[in-house]
Amino acid sequence: MWMHGMNLARNKVSLRNLSMILRQEKVASAQQRSDNILKGVTYAKEAVQLDTNDGMSWAVLANAYLSTFFALSQNPQTLKLCMSAYQHAEKDVVARSNPQLHYNKAVALKYEEEYKLALESFSRAQALDPTWEVPQQSEKQFIKYLDSVQELVSLKGKLKVKKLQQMVQSIEPKQLGPYGGGSYTARNETVKLEPIVLKNLHLGTNLEKVVLGKVVCSVHNDNVVPFTFCLVDKEETCMAVTVYNLAEGKGVIIGDSVSIPEPYLTKVHFKYKQKEWNFDSIRVESPLVLVVNGRKLGQDQQARVQLSYLRKSE
Repeated sequence: MWMHGMNLARNKVSLRNLSMILRQEKVASAQQRSDNILKGVTYAKEAVQLDTNDGMSWAVLANAYLSTFFALSQNPQTLKLCMSAYQHAEKDVVARSNPQLHYNKAVALKYEEEYKLALESFSRAQALDPTWEVPQQSEKQFIKYLDSVQELVSLKGKLKVKKLQQMVQSIEPKQLGPYGGGSYTARNETVKLEPIVLKNLHLGTNLEKVVLGKVVCSVHNDNVVPFTFCLVDKEETCMAVTVYNLAEGKGVIIGDSVSIPEPYLTKVHFKYKQKEWNFDSIRVESPLVLVVNGRKLGQDQQARVQLSYLRKSE
């Protein structure tokens, strides 16, 4: 019925609605869901092309990209397209006044690990609609998560001194598994890898380096993404590790040895509402690169995570 209406009037409002309907429609298979999400992006793009100054169309496109990121492929480039669309949407005073835009933008920023900006967007959503409780709840949950990460990194998982020393002393080069020996081969390409300690990592991607440590704790997160744990190396330096695209119910446990090739380091340091956070974190886009207890993780550890951003009015 609505497809017939689309054929009669292919305008930006109809296209936006179709994009949303396709993404929310109940489907019989994962393939159909994938097809719907991709079609949703296509229709949202068409709506934008009909009026590039319409912020609501840009917001729907951003939400379509967000669905793609979580339901199909957690590609960081998709998240960048999502953020770009939200920024275009905010140029329109009507879209900018919609609390839903700021809430969904906060969700995207959180997974970009732009933590301060994410909290500010949750706050903006609250300010625009004080009766809507979800943004406030999300902000509280996120602050609790950041508090936990900082505390557990600082206290090295709250392990007793003797237990921690035993773990550190048990770290051995053989636990690097396929990343030992100075190089590894993937897709017929050989990459050099030099083991280094955590404190010698620099910001961003550490090419041709690999780190090894022991898991001292996992961090509770109300969301399934990311899986977060704390890693301690042989010098007892502790950092948080955030793993994306991990199958639900999978992960690592206390005492596991974990090696991470070409780790991506972020320094989290900011203030927000009389609180301050300061810790180092390694971001891992896929669990398939991890070596746990000397062995690479298998395909069963990877999942297509479906995260439902909240649709209040879109």
